[in-house]
Amino acid sequence: MAVWIRDARLIEPKPVINPKVLELQTAKEILAEVFHARTDEVDEMIQMRLEKRRRFLDWSLRNAGISPDISSCS
Repeated sequence: MAVWIRDARLIEPKPVINPKVLELQTAKEILAEVFHARTDEVDEMIQMRLEKRRRFLDWSLRNAGISPDISSCS
């Protein structure tokens, strides 16, 4: 009769990943592939786009006579 001995290992639960984080990571990978860019370049592209959008919104608010208060944004 053969005796089989297995190594005992703890089973660690898989970390819970926020679906939005996974969606963002997937989008970054797609952008990197489409633009033939590295992921850090994609991050820079996104940051530049967000900054451009923020400046446009600030400009629009000022032209409407509203003072853009960054402290009220979350």
